[in-house]
Amino acid sequence: MTKIKNTRELRAEITRLEANIRSKEEKFHENFQELKTSFKPSSILACAKEETHHGPLFKRKKITWELVKTGLSLLLNSMVSKAESKLEQQVYNAVDNAFEKLKKFLNRKTETRKAKTYYRPEDYADSEED
Repeated sequence: MTKIKNTRELRAEITRLEANIRSKEEKFHENFQELKTSFKPSSILACAKEETHHGPLFKRKKITWELVKTGLSLLLNSMVSKAESKLEQQVYNAVDNAFEKLKKFLNRKTETRKAKTYYRPEDYADSEED
């Protein structure tokens, strides 16, 4: 870069730098759009499919194995969550039943105590004196 000696050179340099900035901004915008589309799920699947069909054999096996592992992981995760919810419901039902039985037992005990309440003879004596 040479030293700027007059206003005409300064304006020319400013124009050159602004054009340089615009071209870099456009390139940045294009790269960003390309990156954005490459992270879409459809693009990722298309890329994985293309690599499995057109890539070397070891790449195909590796990607296929990764897809199988991911699929199995998702399947097992859903099965475990379903089993977990069923088990949770069974535990809640068992606890509810236990509390209901305890409640019935305690109610029977309190009813039998009320039925077996004995009065002392002194209690009858006071009522007869009145």
